[in-house]
Amino acid sequence: MSQINRNRIVKEIDKNFIVEASAGSGKTTILVERMVALVEHGVNVNEIVALTFTKKAANEFYERFFAKLELRSRPGFNKETDDKYSCLDNPTKEQQELDKEALKNIDTCFLGTIDSFVSVILKEHPIDADIPSSSEIISDEDYSNILIDFYNRAIHGKIAAKPELVKQAKFFERLVGAKYFVPAIKTILSNRESKVMMPESDINTLVFNYETKFNFYKAGLIELYKERQYLRSEGNAKSKEAWEVLEKNIGIITKLKVDDYKRAKFIFKKLVDLRFLKNEERTMTTALSNFKDMFYEYKESKIKAYCMKEGVDIVGDIDNIIYYYVLEFLKSSKDTILQELHDQGKMSFKDAMVFATELIRKDKDEEHGVISKIRSKFKHYLIDEFQDDDLIQSELFFRITSPTIHDDWRDCRPVP
Repeated sequence: MSQINRNRIVKEIDKNFIVEASAGSGKTTILVERMVALVEHGVNVNEIVALTFTKKAANEFYERFFAKLELRSRPGFNKETDDKYSCLDNPTKEQQELDKEALKNIDTCFLGTIDSFVSVILKEHPIDADIPSSSEIISDEDYSNILIDFYNRAIHGKIAAKPELVKQAKFFERLVGAKYFVPAIKTILSNRESKVMMPESDINTLVFNYETKFNFYKAGLIELYKERQYLRSEGNAKSKEAWEVLEKNIGIITKLKVDDYKRAKFIFKKLVDLRFLKNEERTMTTALSNFKDMFYEYKESKIKAYCMKEGVDIVGDIDNIIYYYVLEFLKSSKDTILQELHDQGKMSFKDAMVFATELIRKDKDEEHGVISKIRSKFKHYLIDEFQDDDLIQSELFFRITSPTIHDDWRDCRPVP
């Protein structure tokens, strides 16, 4: 960060700035100095909001702000000897008095995390936000434990009046397992306003097409195994590996059930490179003939052989079915989990951001609404580690810092 830009951030307090700089470049130092500049220009410390991402960073913010005010309010303070690299000018006596006053009232300045700020908004307006007055933001660990508990209750049939959800949960357990639930449902919950894209074909069509292929494929593999001494093709290294897989797993393949998607995928994925010879001296059974239709003919060292057609993607069919059933359970879980969290007054950080933003978004009262109350209380915002890729966070702060209300938050223009 150049010295010119540092000076502008500290001295041009009537302008908004977005600071992008690498770690260790002094962003937090400049934010603290801008806060001091606001104080020395007559801004009451209780009108300043300084936010960061972690409690540790917030505590450091507080300590550095306190130290800077204390240093500059000392009698005989001289920048050249006491704070040589500061972008602030030497304070006047009047400004030193303002620094002393700010020190006395420093605890009225909102120095904290973004989630603590959002929590204050929600606690002051629980009815408008449609949440219990006792609602609290819980840690990520507690949030994960609640999700794990929900999953366990679902697979053991302990969620009242939700028999279909229980059925979906048990299927989810068979298909992918418990370890995928928490990260997957967190993604769904964090993007609750986004539409979950399901496969284009309905599940009945997906299952029917897969089962048709499965029956041909399984019967063909069994028949191919019986004829292996006549049809085995090992001219290709991958095909050789596939033949070894077939021989090793023929017992599993013989007993494989059509709805055992997880095992079918595991086996079939290892057989995609299977090739077999065209032996015109052997009469093909119906099963092998049907199986052959899933392959195309080619020459392997002047010998005719068969290789699976690219369009015959039985593993892809399984993936689509698994994807459908997994998403079906996650979508069903989302609404139930959100209702349970609401009833218990529990919120993740993301939940709180969503509730607060929805509260602000629906406020259309320019004079007596929630936004006007926030504006009357807080006038200046400094946000360290602002997550500019988080649209919910962007919308919240653009709306509460804009002098006018807009339907589209991107039309909001924050005042300095």
